[in-house]
Amino acid sequence: RSPSRGLGDVYKRQEQGQLRTFMFGTIKEEACALCHKIYPVEFLWVSHIKPRSDCTEDERLDKNIAMPACKFGCDDMFEKGYILVDEVGDIIKNENKYLTPDLSQKILEVIGKKCKSFNNNTSKYFDSRRKCFQNKKPQVSNILKDAYSETSKK
Repeated sequence: RSPSRGLGDVYKRQEQGQLRTFMFGTIKEEACALCHKIYPVEFLWVSHIKPRSDCTEDERLDKNIAMPACKFGCDDMFEKGYILVDEVGDIIKNENKYLTPDLSQKILEVIGKKCKSFNNNTSKYFDSRRKCFQNKKPQVSNILKDAYSETSKK
């Protein structure tokens, strides 16, 4: 173990391994819960639906706390709150996040799809994540702020 890592890091890795074993077992491929594309499992993260830092000990051990999300953008977009899952399992865009045109295009690939991991056992975790991110103030790009301040000076 490196000196910069604490016991919490070791526990987190063990927990991730247990969730990964539960989710994938010995299968070689699985669909991303968000984009629905099928990848070898080495290209999928076991993503916490409810932010891990907000989970109780019991929730961290609940096999329903996680879903498979691909490393090709879905995991990051979900983890950072750019995409959310609504009350009926549809993937939605977080209106409080600033998007570049390229990120908007990437998000359009998943918006409106049903999350494959949404069910009665996971809905409370998706609700928690959605509430966490929807209560934050909208982000504004510095580029847009700078452009606005330049035009307002004229």
